[in-house]
Amino acid sequence: MAHFAEISHADPTSENPATVIRVICVDDADCRDDDNLESEAVGIAFIQSMLDGEWVQTSYNGKIRGRFTGIGDWYDGARFYDPQPYPSWTLDDDYEWQPPVDPPDDYALGRQYVWKENTQSWVEEPDLPSWTWTPDHEVTLPDGTVTVFPCYVPPSLPPKDGNEYVWNEETIGWVEVE
Repeated sequence: MAHFAEISHADPTSENPATVIRVICVDDADCRDDDNLESEAVGIAFIQSMLDGEWVQTSYNGKIRGRFTGIGDWYDGARFYDPQPYPSWTLDDDYEWQPPVDPPDDYALGRQYVWKENTQSWVEEPDLPSWTWTPDHEVTLPDGTVTVFPCYVPPSLPPKDGNEYVWNEETIGWVEVE
């Protein structure tokens, strides 16, 4: 089976890449030319006899246009690649998006970090889905100074009764440490 991607240019006059809007399979026999050789042009003509759109071939083994593509991927006329994850990231020569700041060294050791575009930094990702990221969390220090920093914030603050508490994600609440 041969695979073809339909691409769409949101603005055909723009230099922005096209977006893949669907991928279909075509029988190899429908892609063969008069010499019985596989031909992208023959496959495209076969598709266009039934469907409108702009089509380009892709392949599972990545030998055609760099990789097998999927819906939402970008195509620049030469290769398929992932959409830009953040405005500050740049595409390298291998068609991989690179952040402006490398992840922390312990990222490779299994620590989980997420990129925060608004602060242009990597932040450790807590295993706390109920918590919310805020780029401008305000805290008043004991001396009255107010400081602002990015962090994850729990849905509620722990009780202020002098006891020590830990967050319980299952109950979405604070539990007193005994």
